[in-house]
Amino acid sequence: MKRQQFETEVNRVCIAGFVEQSYILDHRTNKCDFYRLMVNIKRKSGAIDTLPVLVNPLVADIRADISGKFVNVEGEIRSYRYKEGEAYHIRIFILASKITVHDIPEYRNEIYLYGTIMNHPMIRTTPRGKCIADISLIVTRSNSKTDLVPCIVWGNTIRKLSEKGEGDSISIAGR
Repeated sequence: MKRQQFETEVNRVCIAGFVEQSYILDHRTNKCDFYRLMVNIKRKSGAIDTLPVLVNPLVADIRADISGKFVNVEGEIRSYRYKEGEAYHIRIFILASKITVHDIPEYRNEIYLYGTIMNHPMIRTTPRGKCIADISLIVTRSNSKTDLVPCIVWGNTIRKLSEKGEGDSISIAGR
């Protein structure tokens, strides 16, 4: 994605990986069903993360069994808060706007966010000595609802954060 295009993006995710679990009904809202895929994506380190992807049947043929297939998913990060027992949790997932099945794996994992910093960055050091920071970003959707997206930032982005504070807007790109 070109830099000037990123600057206009508010919430855009592109992932690629193998489907661990094909479409299963996740939930129903406003008489619309949403189905969940579990997609295994590979980090640069080689580690595998399994990400939940929610799909509206208008986006993909949910009757197809794509378990074990390689897919590219485009969409947005979404979140919602829920209570389990006495504790509150945040469920984070990708809401798919496009899913493409491929025969040959081509990894592309990118995220572009523009939002408001909710908390002061928590800067820490990894076991390998890398400086990273944890922040929560509030991203506003086109319908004015918001998503809370926890982020771990590295490198130059930490420098950007040192110039910003709680309540300031920031754009970030990553994987």
